[in-house]
Amino acid sequence: MSSLQRRSSKLLSLRWIYRPAVFRLALPQSRFISEGANTSNSQSIESSINGFQSEKAPLRERFSRWASRFLPRSTLRAIDMVAAVHRFYRQVIQQCDYSPSSLTTQSCWWYKECGLSMSFQSWFQVAQLHIWLLTTRIRCFPKDQASAFSQALADVFFEDMERRMSLDFEIHSNRMVQTYLRDFNQQRSGAVYAYDQSFLSGDAEMAAAVWRNLFRSSEEVDMRLLALIVAYIRANVTHLSNLSDSVLMNETPQLFIPINSLENAVHPENA
Repeated sequence: MSSLQRRSSKLLSLRWIYRPAVFRLALPQSRFISEGANTSNSQSIESSINGFQSEKAPLRERFSRWASRFLPRSTLRAIDMVAAVHRFYRQVIQQCDYSPSSLTTQSCWWYKECGLSMSFQSWFQVAQLHIWLLTTRIRCFPKDQASAFSQALADVFFEDMERRMSLDFEIHSNRMVQTYLRDFNQQRSGAVYAYDQSFLSGDAEMAAAVWRNLFRSSEEVDMRLLALIVAYIRANVTHLSNLSDSVLMNETPQLFIPINSLENAVHPENA
């Protein structure tokens, strides 16, 4: 094995390039449903989020440009995939973050207009919905890339969950974290199955899946909200399907159509 091949092999093993998913999580779920973030840690939370959004991805992009002169094509594809995954995930958390310093127009809609509680559980469900939307497009990648891409996106999601548990809820016990992560992984699997099945069945089934997962089967949900969210899901699946593989991998397109831009189309009486 040449020195260049040994160097490439070592680089591929680095944790920040790619690490297989290890679903570690364990917490009393009621704590996440009823509690918001610990406001005393708002400064450290903001620092963590800003660091995730603005530091890691540019570092990978700079490394990718440097590495393109030395590394094999397969290694470069892995690096490009990780960089794209982090670009995707930054847009996901813009849709659902509930920390005061990170609220956006899109996330405000889910918590204020939609009436979801500003809790970890709500954040998880909204984030999971958007990750599933991305997954519908990722499945159209070549088969070997689609599997690795989906796994890398899940890794980033669960790593962010672990970080938020530590910062927002001051949970530092690895045993508890693992228990909660397993619980949320079960919820994630159930949500993915429900959205997949309902997407192929029809709008009524999709509305039922949204009602069970986002609203926890609450009887007080406005049916017009469910209709709007179903329209949002359909519109974004179409929008993502119109983005080419090249654009997704190499550029930073807008991945999600803002939900408030669909309100007048779905409910013209409110215009």
